[in-house]
Amino acid sequence: MAGSRLSLVHEVNGRHMVELNVSLKKNVTELNSATWREIRATILLAARSGKAADEGLVYGGGAVLNNTEGIVPRLYLTTAASEGFGRAMTTVKSQQIVLGVSDEAAAFRVYNALRLVSPIVLALSASSPLIFEGGRIANAGVDSIRMQQYAKGCARFPAEMWLDPPTLGSIADYNRSMAIASQRFRDALPAMDSRPEFRTMYNSAGIRFCEQERLEPHQVFWQVRPRPDHRNDRCALSIEVRSPDLPFSLSEMQTINRFVYGVACIAASSNQQLELPSCLEGSFVQHTEAARLGLRASLNGTGMGELVKTVLALAIEGLNGSGYSKEAVSLEAGIGEILGEGNGAQRLLRALGNDLNPETVSNVCARVLRRGW
Repeated sequence: MAGSRLSLVHEVNGRHMVELNVSLKKNVTELNSATWREIRATILLAARSGKAADEGLVYGGGAVLNNTEGIVPRLYLTTAASEGFGRAMTTVKSQQIVLGVSDEAAAFRVYNALRLVSPIVLALSASSPLIFEGGRIANAGVDSIRMQQYAKGCARFPAEMWLDPPTLGSIADYNRSMAIASQRFRDALPAMDSRPEFRTMYNSAGIRFCEQERLEPHQVFWQVRPRPDHRNDRCALSIEVRSPDLPFSLSEMQTINRFVYGVACIAASSNQQLELPSCLEGSFVQHTEAARLGLRASLNGTGMGELVKTVLALAIEGLNGSGYSKEAVSLEAGIGEILGEGNGAQRLLRALGNDLNPETVSNVCARVLRRGW
C-alpha cells in the first residue's frame, strides 16, 4: 500500500456539523493513531463551541440533529451536483477511507474486493437506529437509517451515478463508466432541480454544473469508488471506501479501518481477483438489507455473521502478510466484540432501554465517544 498525499483538513460548519478528514498515513497503525488524536481534538473543539448542547450532539454515527430541510449546506456547494443533494447529505454520517495503492492492476483488485465487502462493513458499523421526527426521537426499526437518507438524497440522479458500482478492471473501464454516467447526468439535468441557484452553481474547476462535459470523480456517489484525483506517489489513482454509517466509539472506528485495510492488503498482494463468497454483490439491495438488520441480515441465503468471519480471516491474513501482526490481533478482538455485543445500533438501544429523551440519547452517545462502551 502506498501513502496518499491528501492534506490534513479539519473543517467545522459551526451551525450544523463537524467534518474531519484525517489524511491517509503510511500504514493502518499511523492512521488509527491519527484518528484517535484528531477525533479527541474535535470533541474538545465542539465542547468549547457549545454546539453539543444547542444543535444536537456533534459527532458521527449517532448524531441527532434537528430537521435539516432548511439547511443551506455551505460545505457541499462545490462538491454536490445540486443543492438539494447537499442538503440531504447533511444527515448522512459516514466513515471514509482513501487507500493509496502501488499500481493500477492492484488498485482495481482492491476496488472490486471492497465493492463486494461494503455491505459487511455497513453491518459492522451500523449505528443509527433512531430518527428525529414530529419533535421527538423514535426507534426507526432498522440498524441504520443512512441508506434510506442516502437513497432520498440521490433519488433524482441517474442510477449510474449512485446505485450499484460496476465491476472495473482498468482505468479504461472506469473512464467508460464515467462517460456513461456523465451522459445520463446531462440527459437528466433539466428535470433534476428547477431552483435557479442550481443553474448558477459551479464545480471545483469553475465550470457550471449544467455545462460540464464530464462528472468529476467525487460526483459519482458509489460506496466504493476510484479516485484519480487522489493520486499517490506510485499510482495514478486511489480507492475510496465510503461506509455509509459511522461507529459510536473510537475503538470501533479503528476496527473498521483495520478491517478495510486488511482486505485491501490481501487484494493488492494477490496476482488475481480476491476470491470472496459468491453471495456478495455489493449492490444497493444488499446495503439496504445490511442497514435494515445489521449482523442479523442474510445476503442471498448466507448469514451476515458467517460472512463477517470469512472476510475477517482474509483481512487478518492480509495484515499479517503485510507485517502488521499487532493490528491483526487487534482486529480479531475488535470484530469479536462487535459479533459478541452487537453493532452500535444494538448496543445503543440496549443502553437506552425505553428512554429516548434527547438529552439521554446525547449523554449516552457522548459518553461512548469519549470513553467507549
